[in-house]
Amino acid sequence: AIPGPNMVIGALGVFILWLGWFGFNPGSTLGASGDNVKDIAHIFVTTNLSAAAGAIVTMFITWKRYGKPDLSLTLNGALGGLVAITAGCDVVSPGGAVIIGILSGFVLVFGIELIDKVLRIDDPVGAITVHGLNGAFGTIAVGLFAVEEGLIYGGGWSQLGIQTIGVLAVAA
Repeated sequence: AIPGPNMVIGALGVFILWLGWFGFNPGSTLGASGDNVKDIAHIFVTTNLSAAAGAIVTMFITWKRYGKPDLSLTLNGALGGLVAITAGCDVVSPGGAVIIGILSGFVLVFGIELIDKVLRIDDPVGAITVHGLNGAFGTIAVGLFAVEEGLIYGGGWSQLGIQTIGVLAVAA
C-alpha cells in the first residue's frame, strides 16, 4: 500500500470526524432537551468507547500481522468503530460498545485484506470496509448487543433477524 502524503493531516481529519460524531450520533437519535441529556451522555460514551476500541485493536492486529503498527489502518480502525456503533449507540451498554469496537477492528483488517487481495477491488482509502462492512456489521450487532432486545441479553432472535433482513435489503 502506498502511504498517504501527510499522515499528520490524515490523523487530524480522523480526529475531526471523531469529534463530529459526538454531534452526529446524539443529534440523529435524540433532541437535546429535558430527560434526553442523560441519554446523550450515554451515546457520547458508547461512541467514544467503540472508536477507541476499534483503533486499538486494529493497531494490535496490524502490528501482529505486518510486524509493525500501521497508522493509516489504525485511523481507519477508529472510523470503523464509529461507523459500527452508530446504529446502536443509544441501545447498547458501554461494555457492548467496547465489544462492537473490538470486532469492528477485526472486520476492518480482514475486510481490507479480502477486498484488496482476494476480490482485487481497488479501494485506496478502505471505504468499502470502513463504511460498508462495518456499517453492516454494526447494524447486525444491534440484534446481538441491544440491552433489552438483543440476543445476548435474552431478547431472543427477533431483533437479530430484523437487523439482518435490513442489512440484506440494503445490500440487494
